[in-house]
Amino acid sequence: MSESRQEFNPPKQLEELLRSADPQDYDKLPEELKPLMMRLVGKFALRITEEFSGPLPLPEQLARYNQVLPGAADRIIAMAERQSVHRMELEKKVVFRQLEESREGQSRAFTLALVFGSFALIASLMGHDAVGGVLGGATVLGLVSTFILGKREQRESLQAKDSTTPRLEDEGP
Repeated sequence: MSESRQEFNPPKQLEELLRSADPQDYDKLPEELKPLMMRLVGKFALRITEEFSGPLPLPEQLARYNQVLPGAADRIIAMAERQSVHRMELEKKVVFRQLEESREGQSRAFTLALVFGSFALIASLMGHDAVGGVLGGATVLGLVSTFILGKREQRESLQAKDSTTPRLEDEGP
């Protein structure tokens, strides 16, 4: 395995940087100002960093882990796989519980609608049309508004989750 190393020579690299920015301006600088200019540029030189975010280190980093501790890359990958399986199991449990709660809420709402609808019907049959109308109207209005608000909240929740979920772009072969 061969490694290529680039020798770091700050004064020479700064001079090359200044020359590449504008060769004519650099050449016009008096010789006594060039060292000062290089010191100033050196203070404000950009530092380039590489960042990576993901469940696994970059392949080069995995190789370095294996150099330090043979088998470390396999252990790291296995750990990421276990974490992925664990997260998926938790998500399944959460989704299942949300479905149960939703069904429970629907059945309770249906029961309440039947009860209040029955009261409205009984009140109307007993000659209390206003009371029956208010009870029946409130029941229908409550169910419709709950359904509409619930759908809106569900849509907003899905949009919020969708905007925070990273997307993987298809990569060609």
